[in-house]
Amino acid sequence: MLDIIQAPTPYIIGILRSCEQYLYGNDDLLSQDNSDIIIIDIDHDRIRSINDYLSNEFDNLNSNNNLSQFQILPKMFKIEIKQEISLLRKNKLNLSIDECQQRLKNVFMSIFIQSCYNYKDYFQEYFNIEDFIQSKHHTIELFLEWFTRTQIFQLFIRQKFDSNKQNQFAITFDLACEKYRRILNKQTSQRITVKSVKRKAAIRANNRF
Repeated sequence: MLDIIQAPTPYIIGILRSCEQYLYGNDDLLSQDNSDIIIIDIDHDRIRSINDYLSNEFDNLNSNNNLSQFQILPKMFKIEIKQEISLLRKNKLNLSIDECQQRLKNVFMSIFIQSCYNYKDYFQEYFNIEDFIQSKHHTIELFLEWFTRTQIFQLFIRQKFDSNKQNQFAITFDLACEKYRRILNKQTSQRITVKSVKRKAAIRANNRF
């Protein structure tokens, strides 16, 4: 599929670690300009350009403590995802595929709600992305800088400007955002930390099982 993915349009391609050798062992790939390819290593929480990856120069930066800038997903969001996946693995025999998928969807919905619940506050003649990002805690700013520049977020904002194109997901998302905002207003004195996320996740897990 090398010719296909090098077409002038964005792609997200996933491969298994067991297939990694085909990246640095492919002569056609090595002989072409691939400066626009970015590799996201989910296992090791790293983002690399294809050139850094192939030359292994990126690994030498570890000692210079430069990896932190590439950790896009906030720690408390990682905890939510990992704990939910762990619970699904433990209870996979008792859950259908549809139930597992719905549970994962709920986790990602929760992350987007926590990140974007106040997006409506930044609608003027246009959506003010910079002020929206700056309104958030510094731990999720980098995540929002990336997420707000994705096609799916831009499409979501465009649909919000066009009242004739409201879909059911957007309506459900807005209702969930308002509910989360009310919860925050009641908990203004309670600081949201990694420990509190772990505690809430544990309580949610006990209630489910």
